[in-house]
Amino acid sequence: HRLAIVFYRLGTGPAIRDHPIAMTGVPDIPGGQASGKTLTEHPEQALLPDDLTTALEQTIRQKRGAVGPAIDDQQAHASGHSHGRGKPVSIFAAIASGLVNYLLMFGLCCAYGMIMFGEANARHRALAVKMNMCTSWTVGLALAAFCNIRVAIGGPDLTPIVFIAGFIAEMSKDIAQQLQLEYPVAQLSSASAHEDNHASEWCVGAHAEAHFAECADYHEQLRSTVVFAVAVSSAALGLLFFLSGRFNFTRYASYVPTCVMEAFLSCVGYKVFKYALYFCNHDVKQFAPAAMIGVPLYFVKAYHVGNPALVIPLMLFIPLAIFYVVVFSSGKTLEHESISEWMFPRMENVEFWVVWECSVGNPSRINFQAWLKTLPLLAVMLVVCFMDCLLKVLGTEAKLPVKVDKDSVVRLFGVSNALTALSGSPVGYMQLKFNVINAGILGNVLDRRGGMVYALLSAVTWFWSIEHFNFLPRFFLSTLLFFAGAGFVAENLWGSRRFLSVGEWFQILVILVVFVVTESLLNAVLIGILLTCVDFILTYARVPCVVEPPLRRAELSCVRRAPMLQLTLDHILNNWLLVVRLKGFIFFASAQTLVAQIREMMESEVRNKVPPCRRLHFVIFDCSVMDGMDASTAKILRKLKSEAASHNVGILWTHIGEQMESNLRRQELVTGDQQTFADTDEALHSVEEHVLSYQASIHDRWVSLHPTFAAHRSLSAARAAFEPFADVFIDDTWRHGCPWQYCSGVGMKQYSTLLWSPGQTNVGLFLVHSGAVALFREIPDLDSDSPKAWRSPIAVYTQGWFLNRESLLSQPTEYYAVALEDGELVTWSRAQWGQMAREKPRMAFDIAHAVMKQQTDDAEHASRHKQEDFLPEVMHRKIKALRIARALGAFKMYSAFDGEQRPLLPPMPRSLQRSVRMAFATFCDAGPPTVAEVPSLAAGHACGENDGASPLPDSTRLPAESVVDALMFAGVFNVAPSLPPGAEGLSLQDFIALAHEAAMVRLSEAQAAQLTQCFKDFDIDGAGALGITELADTLTSAFSYTIVPEDIEAFLSEWTEQTTKLDVTKFLSLTSRMARILEQDWHLLQGMGEVLYLGSAPEVGPSTRARLTVETLLKAAPALSKREAEEMLWTADWRTGGKRGGRTIEFCDMLCALLQPPLRQLGRLPRNFGDHPVDPMREKCKRSQAFSRTVTESEENGRPVLPSLSMGDGIGGADDYVVVQEQPTPTCRRRLHSFLEDPSSSTAARVFRWVMGALIVGSMVLMVLHPLVAPHTWAKSEAWTYPGESRVWWILEAFFTIAFTVEYVLRVFAANATGKQTALGFIAEPYNICDLLAIVPFYLEFVVSGEASKLYEILRFVRLVRLGRILRFSQFAKRHPLFGPVATVLVVIWLIYLKTNLNDA
Repeated sequence: HRLAIVFYRLGTGPAIRDHPIAMTGVPDIPGGQASGKTLTEHPEQALLPDDLTTALEQTIRQKRGAVGPAIDDQQAHASGHSHGRGKPVSIFAAIASGLVNYLLMFGLCCAYGMIMFGEANARHRALAVKMNMCTSWTVGLALAAFCNIRVAIGGPDLTPIVFIAGFIAEMSKDIAQQLQLEYPVAQLSSASAHEDNHASEWCVGAHAEAHFAECADYHEQLRSTVVFAVAVSSAALGLLFFLSGRFNFTRYASYVPTCVMEAFLSCVGYKVFKYALYFCNHDVKQFAPAAMIGVPLYFVKAYHVGNPALVIPLMLFIPLAIFYVVVFSSGKTLEHESISEWMFPRMENVEFWVVWECSVGNPSRINFQAWLKTLPLLAVMLVVCFMDCLLKVLGTEAKLPVKVDKDSVVRLFGVSNALTALSGSPVGYMQLKFNVINAGILGNVLDRRGGMVYALLSAVTWFWSIEHFNFLPRFFLSTLLFFAGAGFVAENLWGSRRFLSVGEWFQILVILVVFVVTESLLNAVLIGILLTCVDFILTYARVPCVVEPPLRRAELSCVRRAPMLQLTLDHILNNWLLVVRLKGFIFFASAQTLVAQIREMMESEVRNKVPPCRRLHFVIFDCSVMDGMDASTAKILRKLKSEAASHNVGILWTHIGEQMESNLRRQELVTGDQQTFADTDEALHSVEEHVLSYQASIHDRWVSLHPTFAAHRSLSAARAAFEPFADVFIDDTWRHGCPWQYCSGVGMKQYSTLLWSPGQTNVGLFLVHSGAVALFREIPDLDSDSPKAWRSPIAVYTQGWFLNRESLLSQPTEYYAVALEDGELVTWSRAQWGQMAREKPRMAFDIAHAVMKQQTDDAEHASRHKQEDFLPEVMHRKIKALRIARALGAFKMYSAFDGEQRPLLPPMPRSLQRSVRMAFATFCDAGPPTVAEVPSLAAGHACGENDGASPLPDSTRLPAESVVDALMFAGVFNVAPSLPPGAEGLSLQDFIALAHEAAMVRLSEAQAAQLTQCFKDFDIDGAGALGITELADTLTSAFSYTIVPEDIEAFLSEWTEQTTKLDVTKFLSLTSRMARILEQDWHLLQGMGEVLYLGSAPEVGPSTRARLTVETLLKAAPALSKREAEEMLWTADWRTGGKRGGRTIEFCDMLCALLQPPLRQLGRLPRNFGDHPVDPMREKCKRSQAFSRTVTESEENGRPVLPSLSMGDGIGGADDYVVVQEQPTPTCRRRLHSFLEDPSSSTAARVFRWVMGALIVGSMVLMVLHPLVAPHTWAKSEAWTYPGESRVWWILEAFFTIAFTVEYVLRVFAANATGKQTALGFIAEPYNICDLLAIVPFYLEFVVSGEASKLYEILRFVRLVRLGRILRFSQFAKRHPLFGPVATVLVVIWLIYLKTNLNDA
């Protein structure tokens, strides 16, 4: 159906309309012809909705391209074809349309002429009518001939005429003042002005005889000045139209506040109605029939009732014919005294060339001094008329099925008004009402002949005569004015409430009231602009200038760090950092609210005596979506900057360009070099570095509590500087061989090394050992003529992070990997990974496990919502190690030997022996082994046995300075071996012996016996060897070493060739090796026990109850102050977010504080290991000056969103649920609410609605009849004594008011019955305000009735407020859209009438 409508409007309607609505397949669409077969008969040709939409859009574009140029040719063969609305073009329809539009325009031109010149200048009205008729035919002919809206009708408009009337009134007063004549005033306010010609005319009779020369000079100057002023206004508007269309300025028209524009047009409607009543001498017998014809005529046109070619002429000329029938049937003529009051004074024709005679022919009579007084009003006229013109163009596009090229049409307005300016005629442009009438009569939008007939008839009138105006009665012109003004009131005053807020609509009412009181359009517009500015300030004071409310929370940069370090960083930043994302153009009103929030944060910390470590330290203003700020905002922020400095808070600015930075420095918001950053990520990175330095100082305090803490940190830092595998292998107890055997080392150069590009498939896995690597979506192409700056990196990876994790899945690389710092990487090629997977599957598994874990951490980088008891995996592993160390301590594995005991040294495991030999060969002075020598070196034997032939010479030595590195290369950590004095190097055997001592713990005979007994206790079958299950039970029960049976086989392979059994000797070796590995953990545990004053190693676990308090900490370190101790405890309390207030922490928190990973280590890979540097990137990877780190898109868009719960959340899905909505309890208030507000709720409610409607209509009739039937009791103050007739009117008024009062009170009482609205919100609704205005005047009269003579002005206001009773009729707009605008029109008309009568009274 939609497709048929589209083609119907494009001109192919009949071809599709003649076929079924079930459209044919897609192949038939482009031709616009239906094949007669529906989609159901060709299901294979049916498209999905998206595809159909795409095909439809393509077809429409093709059709527009084909139909548009052919429109001009369609008129030649229009017979028998359909166009526009489907009605064939006809010359008779064109003549009828042109005649109807001409008659309407002629009547309006006459009315416009009378509006331009008031009663005092009535002799010039004929000239004004001719001027308007000139605009009708010149603009009308230009639009009919050249406008792309073929049914366009052009001519003068009421809006500029009202301004021109203001020009003339202003110039008349000034010219009269210059000639020392007293100019009459208030000509439209009273009907009494028409009772005496001497009062309504000026410079006639005795006045003319007394001031003959002055009056003659006055009229000559006025006529010449008016023609000049009108010509200038037309030329200015014409130039504005042309330039706007030429340079596409029409898009700026929407910048004028809508409420001001709507209010002004409403004022124009009020002024038109005022002229309509003025033309009828405010005589009800004349303006009532005129309103009863003109207002319905507008709504008939607006709602397209009937055929406009019949309806409009009939509604206009039948009342005119009736008038003439009545006049001539009574035997009277138009000059009869009783008829003359229905007619205007006779208007003599003026020849068309008079315009040039009094202007170009007599330029000396132009009074430029008087014209200059109109310039302020001319400026307003330019804006308002330009907007009115565009509104009519847009309205034509909305009312008619045409596509309007606004720029082209407005440019044509400018060209056509060049003729009006040369002719001294008012500006003219497209008339929306006439366009609709023309299209309605023609039945299409393609026939230009209707507009041409209209223009030709207007031209004949201009060249010939306008004396047929003298046959038009007053009510006829008033009818046309009511017809013209109803559109302004109904569409702009009432219709605007649909798209404006309540506050904006009340602005329109205020502007209208100002105009009614002051009777000045300029004052009304100025008040409107003032109201708009105030409303704008108040509105933007409520609208936040930030993307989201500023909250104290951590924002992360794109740099990836160790999990535990990142958690501590988050904890501190949650208190230190405030990121404010500014948006839009910031005005001082909205900035005040933001600054008040930040100021309150800082001041509340001081009031609450928050420790300095927990206060706000940094405020980052993110200006990525900020457009700018005004000077007042800069002043407010400058004050905030000084206040922040007093609180030691730094303010940083991000996303600052050169121009904005220049403005910030000029406004003294930025004074240093480290206050502006290219993006938010760069600022966050700077803040993080500051926090990390602070955290390092806090960590120094922790390690100073006990010597073992410092020793542990030193050993951990040495290991981190040597190898990146500390967080890779799950447990050093079974370090399955030497990982260096299967990988290589590569070096990278800062800003030059490109590790990979997108789409490469031969790139291996990388592990960062030192330096930093950034991933970019794209890199600048420096080979192009205009190279682009570096974009923000997606992520930056530092020590311990794997890169190109996709290689494990054989996927191609993503992004560009560029080195940001000099450093080294460990890499696994695919061949190396395959060899490791075959020879050391457990090692490959551990590395793959670490890669996947980092992949998860990387994906959750922006998600930091952890549970309170959350511990990272590294801490769980450390707690497990401490638990094992505590169990080993129970076996006295770390006790000192007596001098008489002969400690035993169990043999090293096979894998460790091979690693020691490989380490010696790597670091010896002979250089690293070749590929052929590696198998021989790796063929390890038991320590102390004959090793057989070695590929290395006997003279090969390991330098003393390389001994520690060689041990760590072999997997022996946390030791400081002592070399013989003066030794410069070690042989292979010496090094193996040294490594044996460093890797294993000697066992005393008692310890060996105890461990042997433990072995026997778990050797259930007595086979002399522990099986897989038995070994698992032994490790779990004796050493708290939880290990699943599935891992035992891989575990045993490192100790013995029998992967299912472990004898007692290997068991002693296993225990000795574990004790050595966990020796530092044992010492760490002992140190923690001493600090906690427990006397022994505390129990280890996440639920350990041991706590460290401020008092305990001060005892352990007397040099600390209480504030420093609380600061240490608070920074360590990241698991609870500092909820303990720095007073105490748990054992796990203390452990985390001690085990903070060291800051960036300048690591070094083993000498001569993996010396295979990656090819450096060519010139395009050199550092760009615009390079910076920013928050990545994944971070900005990757915040976790809580899933919204739906009915399908649960077992079984949504289909298994039946949702039953709970019905509200039918309380008395609910039943009353339904009775009053919902007529469909019951029969009684429907009856009540009709009764109230009848009462509203009755009160309206009473209000209208009272001033007409008994004006003496309505407007006179003595009527308040209620004698005789007045009492009857008062009783009727009281009856209606009491009924409305009871209904209003009941509705307010039941307003909040449903819980959806409050009573105050109910009262504030526009409809209910109308109800309140309907009843308030009656009670106000009681207040002032006793002092009516003193408060008569208040009584006049009260009388006018009663018009709210008519507005109450608009509540039926919910039933029919006609009620609201009709009620509004009636209010305005009756307001003018009552205001005039009150002024006369």
